[in-house]
Amino acid sequence: MKSNSRIVLCAMGFVSLCAVALAQQKVPGEMWRHTMSMEASGFSMPSRTTEMCAPVGKPEEAMIRQQGPSECSTSNMKSAGGKTSFDFACTGKSPMKGHFEGEQSGNTMKGNMDATAEGMTMKMKFEATKLGKACEAVDYSNYKPPVVAAVAIPDTCQQIADKMDTSQLASAGSALLGQYPSPDGKGVTSCKQHAAFKKFCSAVQTPAGFADLDSQQWTFRDQPVPAGENEQARMMRAPLSESLKACGLGADANSVNALQKKMVDAAKKNGSYGFVLYYAAGTEYAGVKDTAKKECSGRSFTNASNPQYSRLCANYGAALARDDRAGVMEAAGCGQEREDAARGICVGAKSQGSGSGANLGNSQTATASSGVASSSGAAAGAAGTAATPEASAEEAAKAEAAKKGNSTLDKGKKALKGLFGH
Repeated sequence: MKSNSRIVLCAMGFVSLCAVALAQQKVPGEMWRHTMSMEASGFSMPSRTTEMCAPVGKPEEAMIRQQGPSECSTSNMKSAGGKTSFDFACTGKSPMKGHFEGEQSGNTMKGNMDATAEGMTMKMKFEATKLGKACEAVDYSNYKPPVVAAVAIPDTCQQIADKMDTSQLASAGSALLGQYPSPDGKGVTSCKQHAAFKKFCSAVQTPAGFADLDSQQWTFRDQPVPAGENEQARMMRAPLSESLKACGLGADANSVNALQKKMVDAAKKNGSYGFVLYYAAGTEYAGVKDTAKKECSGRSFTNASNPQYSRLCANYGAALARDDRAGVMEAAGCGQEREDAARGICVGAKSQGSGSGANLGNSQTATASSGVASSSGAAAGAAGTAATPEASAEEAAKAEAAKKGNSTLDKGKKALKGLFGH
């Protein structure tokens, strides 16, 4: 590779990490005025103009930044008729790949660069004009970039899985459907084939996960389908149905009902009686009432000698003992507006409560005055997973994408910091 081609690479400063490996020598120079601008996904920087000194006859060197070792290499170099182009790849904390094209004509030069860093596309343009003033410059003609070891690209799918919990499954599912740099650095990938997605699908098939997804889907039930809605946005708008599709568990209402039945059986085994009452009171209420009368004791029927029934007694014992079905259903998170006999949801909820999500029965606290437990259990309604009922699914998806984009953008800003002289 010609030394000036390396200089052109550094001149653009796209990672602001160019340095001189050999001793610097002062040589006669000439001043150049440079104007640069950059655009990226959801972000732009205004034009920045600076004056720099370059060795006579080497205007591209005026843009060199001396802020650390180079981590970039070039390939596919072409140079003819004052035009230069090449591909580049940078390693380090902000891996980047892209293409550069530049052209010099007399006292002016201009160029542009397209780059991709962690899924974010960046475009930069520059123009330069010779001012004709003499100055003293540094000679970079013998510049040789040091060898830099490659830095592993983070496994984004695994990072999402590590932070996953059953109270924010819709957001996790939407994030897992995105595109990310593959850990081997050879391209982009989705997480569907990753172990992280298997963990997500396992969480979907738990009472807590099912209740969380169902609550958000019900909150967004009347939202219109936006034009051009993508897979990630659908996951936020209809997370239960979309999760079942993505996990290969079915794609229709029968699939939802089948999984709901399995989750009711699982909830009975792990003591999540709020889930049982919320999703299957039509068939399970009588049995749960009989169990409470048998297992719950004490003046308020909130004690249980068998730990298996401790949550049942603490949250529903008093109301079940009185056969106060409306009070039981309200404690289970039911409100009249959610009653759905076809799916067995909140059947018999005749109170005017405003619950909108299954109380899994994890709360051990009951109100002393009425003996009815608080209705804020582990999956305490759609508000816990999807902001407010007025929020749109599209906005929720955009917010999640913006959160990820901002993280990537911050890295992009740092990578291009030297370009603008900061």
